[in-house]
Amino acid sequence: MPASQTVQRKTTVAFNQKFTPIAESCKPQLSEWIERPVEVITFVPYPSTWFQCRAVHRMSIDELATTPIGKRDEFILDFQTHRVGYLAFHLDGTGKSIDAPARLRLTFGEVPLDLATDGLGACKSWISTSWLPDEVINVDWLPTDVAMHRRYAFRYVRIQIIDTSQQYRAFFSDLIVRAVSSVHPRVFNSIPPLKTSDPLLQKTDLISQHGPRRDRRLWSEDHRLQALTNHATFKDFNLDKGCLYIFAAVVGSDGSLPACLFEFPSLCAASYYIVDYDALFGVMVYDYTIAPSDFDTARELCPTVLGSLKTALCHVKSVEIPRLGSLPSSGCRYAWAPLVLSEAAATKAFYDSSTGVFVSGPQRQVSWLSQAWLALAGVLPLERCKQLLLTAMSDPAALKPLFPYGWTTFAEALPVCGAREECLSLLKSYWGGMVERGADTFWECFDPEDNRKSPYQDFRNNSYCHAWSCSPAWLLRSVLSS
Repeated sequence: MPASQTVQRKTTVAFNQKFTPIAESCKPQLSEWIERPVEVITFVPYPSTWFQCRAVHRMSIDELATTPIGKRDEFILDFQTHRVGYLAFHLDGTGKSIDAPARLRLTFGEVPLDLATDGLGACKSWISTSWLPDEVINVDWLPTDVAMHRRYAFRYVRIQIIDTSQQYRAFFSDLIVRAVSSVHPRVFNSIPPLKTSDPLLQKTDLISQHGPRRDRRLWSEDHRLQALTNHATFKDFNLDKGCLYIFAAVVGSDGSLPACLFEFPSLCAASYYIVDYDALFGVMVYDYTIAPSDFDTARELCPTVLGSLKTALCHVKSVEIPRLGSLPSSGCRYAWAPLVLSEAAATKAFYDSSTGVFVSGPQRQVSWLSQAWLALAGVLPLERCKQLLLTAMSDPAALKPLFPYGWTTFAEALPVCGAREECLSLLKSYWGGMVERGADTFWECFDPEDNRKSPYQDFRNNSYCHAWSCSPAWLLRSVLSS
């Protein structure tokens, strides 16, 4: 990871043994079901599309089962939409004798670029390439059933026959995915449809309910946006509660919380520290508490909330941590983190009266996110906050967010300040822009001007079904409806 993006958490973990069994008791029972590919396809160049290629039908799944496939042959399965689970298939052979193993390369693709370029093997990024969803297997004896042991998130599967022998060719049949999720398909069908006549918003709402599917660790701020979407749709409050307790179980000796943690092979706090994530833990607790009205959990986690603010408050001069024994009875939900600045302090430190926006740094940078966070903190009257946001939006030099996470923060601030129509327009242009470009889950990174934008130097290591991108369902169903 680039040095400019790394902060190591310099504290020992004070495990709270009381919280781990609570977190464990909240774990969902995973559902399983069988999914099957829809067709065999190939990708052909098509410059006018977002990924500059398109899928065309090659053969049916039934035809594949009777098609002999040999060395250097390959085919691509299309499951039509994103799947997560374990691939399995039956492999047989025909010929004089099956006198050598079948060596296969399997590549699991989320978007066409994963398969239609020169391959994942050419990926060069600073994040580990072991994330890349491909592997080579050797099948020693045919006929046999092959079951992949790793869980993958994908829409497409490319199977390449690296080698067999000159004596035989292979047949692939009974291709399935044993899909796994904490949400069974029938739960999706039970969610009331979004109350809108706009088909793009309807589709955006549905897509945001699917994801994420790949990460091995729990990131706190990613979880926050997932939890808010969960509150507005699935309402699995135990899942949210368990995540809060598992973070509280690995609190640092200085009161800080890690940006992310690992559950396997045993519970472990990661060394990464992000001050924003630490300060927002109280917001996460507040949002959970209000959703199912679980004030007992709020009271139990209140000391953790106060501890999580200590490191954040080290960056603010002359601030005393207040004593909080219960939830704020009214006001802004971000008051959980007592970093809310008074109007006088905010205007003195950051406000530029000549431009009418907040600025930061020696170059007096104007950022969409700065305006959004200060607006959400309620440092100015709502009408003035609305003007901050609209001024930033109209300034071509203002820095826009790079990821859907930042766009969510800005989108949330707009209706809070009375700019409801502007929020709807932003949702349609940004998340709707992904929909119009073929997304069936929302992406980790999206730049409408660059289809290969990546925080990792290479788009092939991007996630295309990402936690912090799932927020439109929450924005549409909760923020915009309030």
